[in-house]
Amino acid sequence: MSDTPVEDCCASCGKKACGAAKLKTCTACRLVKYCSVDCQRAHRKIHKKACRARAAELRDERLYGQGLERPEDDSCPICTLPIPVPMHENATFTNCCMKKVCHGCTWAVMMRGMHDTCAFCRTPNPKDGAAAIAMTRARVDARDPDAVHFLGDQYNHGDSGLEKDVPRAIELWKEAADLGSVDACYNLGNSYLDGSGVARDEARAVHYLEVAACRGHMGYEGSVKTVEDMYKAGQATKAQYEDALEGYLEATEEMKSPQREVAVYLRARSDELSRAHQTEVYGLEQDLSKNRRIGIEKVEPFCWICLPQPGRLSGTHRSAACVLAGSTRIADAALAC
Repeated sequence: MSDTPVEDCCASCGKKACGAAKLKTCTACRLVKYCSVDCQRAHRKIHKKACRARAAELRDERLYGQGLERPEDDSCPICTLPIPVPMHENATFTNCCMKKVCHGCTWAVMMRGMHDTCAFCRTPNPKDGAAAIAMTRARVDARDPDAVHFLGDQYNHGDSGLEKDVPRAIELWKEAADLGSVDACYNLGNSYLDGSGVARDEARAVHYLEVAACRGHMGYEGSVKTVEDMYKAGQATKAQYEDALEGYLEATEEMKSPQREVAVYLRARSDELSRAHQTEVYGLEQDLSKNRRIGIEKVEPFCWICLPQPGRLSGTHRSAACVLAGSTRIADAALAC
């Protein structure tokens, strides 16, 4: 259907706008005008089918015509490059200023000797969950949408020492959504869809998910694979797939930087060494369990950098000094390749 508006006259009685008589456009389709509510009601049966069709077209244009550019909040505040999606795997979230700093800039800051401070605002890192929540609440008081959403997440999962409180999480997500948080809209949509913490309401779920979709992210590999699968199944055209692939490649190219490439290599290498070291420690625990005369019931995990010093750390967590020491050696090797 053409989106060209009709003549400036009432679609029902043909009366033209003049003087005090003003015409009002149909808010659903934006195609026709009426001089009064009575004319709109009289013309409803004739216009109903075309109105619904055009309203659906406008809705699709709004959904698929937006979200084609990354919002400013999706960029690292230091290098100003868009953060790769999913952002929680490619950036460090800070409680002090609620900024998402990409791993490339985090690594570059560590190379300058700043290990235990925020890479953006230089605030010392919180020592525990209580300190982190205190920082978050300070940002909530300043009506920071990311802080309000984050606090809602903590209540939803019962993290950072907070007691699980889903109704409180829903309340915070609604506040964050009003402040413009895309993630809060997405969480609310899923909550209303599943009936988690609120009464199940598909209409509200669709509303919040549509709002989140309109502000979506470019450059997500999973979305391209979905379009590819739809193309193979005959549910999407070749032109649609090529358009999606071209947009994905352009978006990913904008996110590249030498620091980020090194950071990705370091994280992959660190995880590989951690897994190998955990296997070694597990074997040591098994050997010691067979010989209780040593008097050690359990061997604490070691840091893979300072291996001779047991008991300092747990799991794969390492001190900043050790990360710096290991990263320097690995980075030198990576840059030499």
